[in-house]
Amino acid sequence: MMGTESELGGDILARLDRIPIWPYPRILLVMIGIGYFFALFDVTNIGFTLPIIAKQFHVTAAVASVAFSTGLVGYVAGALITSTIGDYFGRRYSLGISFVLVGVGSLAAGLSPSMLWLDVSRFVAGMGIAGALDATTPYITELAPAKIRGRYAGWASMYGSLAVAVVPPLALLFVPHYVWGWRAMLAIPVVAVVSVLIGFRLMVESPRWLVHHGRFQEAQDLVATLEVRARQRVGELPPTEPSMNGKSTENRRFSWAALLNRKYGGILAAFIGFWIFFLAADYSWFGLGPTLLVMHGFSIAATITFWLAASAGYIVAAFVAPVISDLWERKWWVATILTILMVSTLLVGVAPRVLVIYVSTFLLASGSMIFTPLAYTLTVEHFPAEGRNSALAASDGVGHIGAALAPAIILGVAGTGNFFGAWFAMAIGFLIAIVFVLLFARRMSRRSLETLEL
Repeated sequence: MMGTESELGGDILARLDRIPIWPYPRILLVMIGIGYFFALFDVTNIGFTLPIIAKQFHVTAAVASVAFSTGLVGYVAGALITSTIGDYFGRRYSLGISFVLVGVGSLAAGLSPSMLWLDVSRFVAGMGIAGALDATTPYITELAPAKIRGRYAGWASMYGSLAVAVVPPLALLFVPHYVWGWRAMLAIPVVAVVSVLIGFRLMVESPRWLVHHGRFQEAQDLVATLEVRARQRVGELPPTEPSMNGKSTENRRFSWAALLNRKYGGILAAFIGFWIFFLAADYSWFGLGPTLLVMHGFSIAATITFWLAASAGYIVAAFVAPVISDLWERKWWVATILTILMVSTLLVGVAPRVLVIYVSTFLLASGSMIFTPLAYTLTVEHFPAEGRNSALAASDGVGHIGAALAPAIILGVAGTGNFFGAWFAMAIGFLIAIVFVLLFARRMSRRSLETLEL
């Protein structure tokens, strides 16, 4: 018998971390993936609809892009709200609420009678997207045993890669040919609600969250079930890590004051800076890229066709990300991929010719989608369980301020006829993100998450 409940919690999580396989039903990943799919679909579709929206509502490209920016402002608000729900009430509730917001906001956007309605609808959808993206990675990383958490965070995001892969061909099918095409594109993510209605009961609570909230019996029962399932597949399990046996896991409630203390405040600020510059650059190329190419003289149909190359990149990323995540230190993966993204944006700006655009959009698409699960996982690995959801939400959510401000900067530069300057600005964003990760991120791969405490 353990001397204290907190030591019991440490032993429970040590038993979880020794399991060498994914010990949950595969359908759990599928249901999370469906919601993640439509959240990423909703992130990507707006870029292909803005030129048509501007024409139908008789507004300028800058006015139409407000719908893009309000979605990102909603992302910031949603990240902070849903993450707090996740840290206080459980990861599964945060995910469920987020998927519902995605569905409701996207349906309302598709029915928009005015730009104001569209802007508000995109704000609501943005809140849900934030929760879906920011809650999924902590949830998966906390469910997974330590040595395979990067792989399964990648598998979950695979659905997001497939989502953004199907957006360009669907946009090519609907947007240029039907007056209601843009409405269909914006409304499709309403299907995210279905993943909640069908799959919520299948979602178990994070055993790490249970332990850190003092619900030891529930955590012990869950891990015992996982051990039985794992033994049925692989036989006897390896011994627990000595460093985790009896480790204290006290019942500590989350507070922002604790997360902003001297121990974690600095690294949180660094990750906020990292995400601000990365997202400003990343949202600019895939959210405004089609608009920039149209402004440069390409037709809408031709521009969407270029993004079919991006679809191929997303499909490649869907299957590469889960395989490579745990093969090399995540810090170095992130820095390397950012370098590829920086070079790709420069190529488009310097030589906007057909072949260059095809190659660059392929590299940008595959690189950004391989990057996303790696960077999300790297971020959450720097923070303890009781504040993990909120730390990622603060980093990624506040980071979306950069994405929200980027359209005004990028379109302002492009509006002066400086096509290269717009793409050069994106490259600078990627470069600054590289500096942040090299200077401040630590080597975190394969470390137990319970080595971190507030």
